[in-house]
Amino acid sequence: MEGLLDRLAGVNDPRDPRGVRYALATLLAIGVCAMTAAGHNCLTAIAEWVRRCDQGDLRRLGCPFNPFTGRYRVPDERTLRDAYGKVDPADLAAVGFGHLATLTRPESGAQTPDGVTEREQRRAHHAAAGGTPRRAAIAVDGKCLRGARRPDGSQVFILSAVRHADAVTLAARQIDAKTNEIPEFAPLLDQITDTDLAGAVITADALHAQRAHAVYLVEQRHAQYLLTVKDNQPTLAAALWALPWKQVPVLHRQRDRGHGRDEIREVQVVTVDDLMFPHAHQVVRIRRRRRQLGTKKWTTEVVYAITDLPTHQARPEEIAAWARQHWTIENSVHWALGGTGFWRADIPGRAAGDYGPLNAIARNKVNLERIITHWPDMLRVAGSLITNQVRAYDLLRMLTRDGHPTPLGQALAEYGRIAKTLHLLAMVDPVDETYRRTVTRQLNIGESRHSLARKILHGHRGDIMQPYRAGQEDQLGALGLVLNAVVLFNTRYIDLAVTALREQGSQVRDEDAARLSPLGYAHVNMLGRYTFPAPSNAQRLRPLRDPETDVS
Repeated sequence: MEGLLDRLAGVNDPRDPRGVRYALATLLAIGVCAMTAAGHNCLTAIAEWVRRCDQGDLRRLGCPFNPFTGRYRVPDERTLRDAYGKVDPADLAAVGFGHLATLTRPESGAQTPDGVTEREQRRAHHAAAGGTPRRAAIAVDGKCLRGARRPDGSQVFILSAVRHADAVTLAARQIDAKTNEIPEFAPLLDQITDTDLAGAVITADALHAQRAHAVYLVEQRHAQYLLTVKDNQPTLAAALWALPWKQVPVLHRQRDRGHGRDEIREVQVVTVDDLMFPHAHQVVRIRRRRRQLGTKKWTTEVVYAITDLPTHQARPEEIAAWARQHWTIENSVHWALGGTGFWRADIPGRAAGDYGPLNAIARNKVNLERIITHWPDMLRVAGSLITNQVRAYDLLRMLTRDGHPTPLGQALAEYGRIAKTLHLLAMVDPVDETYRRTVTRQLNIGESRHSLARKILHGHRGDIMQPYRAGQEDQLGALGLVLNAVVLFNTRYIDLAVTALREQGSQVRDEDAARLSPLGYAHVNMLGRYTFPAPSNAQRLRPLRDPETDVS
């Protein structure tokens, strides 16, 4: 706890020092302990948790002592909410990453003759044998916030650094109106500590294929780079294209089917020495061929990249993985903010709402007058849908005319903007994560079910290939039957395992058991032919296996 308090003491306190009773580090530590150890995810639960703490815990948390009552003071929900709402998220994130780094730093073990920890050497060997990249990677890219405008009417651009593995945003920086991404590259990465950046691979698009960026990464930050090269660097691009690629074999080939398309990726690698670019050791040519499922037409795209990693430190499959995972930043930060616009509602007699850091993308206004005028008709539309008096098809015809929305359709659109803004505000709320956790949990359940269904339907990798409706219904019915059987099997044995652990004296909390998912399939062999004889006792379950002693 002392180490956590020391770390949190480095967070800048934005509160007015007059009347401050609780140190900011204490309030932050209360939130960390309540959310991580107890699993609470809202301010009301955090305040309730700290009220139930004993005096020893309050002392370790740094709560002030009241000499008149002889007890430690407990902050209320309002105090916590006020402090959490004023803390700079970037400042808190930097301190949090620093504390996590000290907790996750591996202990020093037995050393090999070359000075490498034996466990790390074995891990590197297994990673080299598989397809998982041995180095962490960070994607750097900029994005225009289409729904955002500055006071002068210019668009807002941000530059983000996102970790490939878990899509965590390590740093973000708004780009000034009179500049671009290139001069903001180094200041952005300066926000990341040397511990997180040293040894990592920085992936970026062709705009950042700059000599100064390569020198900064390798010589100043001791990091590596994988940079795409295009026509914005004509001399370098011409040198890459002139290499004898027809004589270079394909060192890595991968084919994937999903999202309605079939894709083949081929990687060729040539070893070079600088090649008019600082510290360059390998040039990569990635050839992508795609076609939409159900069609025969293929489209081809060729991408060139350059990296400072030599051959023994970056295999072709690792380079392909880094290049493909660069879209992580598109799928996390850019997808969430690219087309997002927050809407305001100017209500007479009330002050305009303050969106804080989101004011730049909250300049659109909802037409409340249009909603008020058509409110009775909107209620009739909702009632007709609930009572099934009108088909949705007929309602859509009423809401549009000649491809344009009718006045009633425009009123419904204005009302939808209010609902969308409330949804987005709840999703990005930095204090209360209840809504965001609920949405994420629902998405995880849906994705886990789809993943299990795709695994079961391994013959066509999740695609329904029957050309006629009856065959599709039969295939879907069989898939649902097997999927439900796997879920039932997992549920029965999870319940049996939890009961056995509790009988052995292990502490299994109900809230932890409630989070166990019956959609896992790592233990299920999807291949082969199965027979299912009816057991003599339908309620009998097989005895549990101890994975530590029974290796069969």
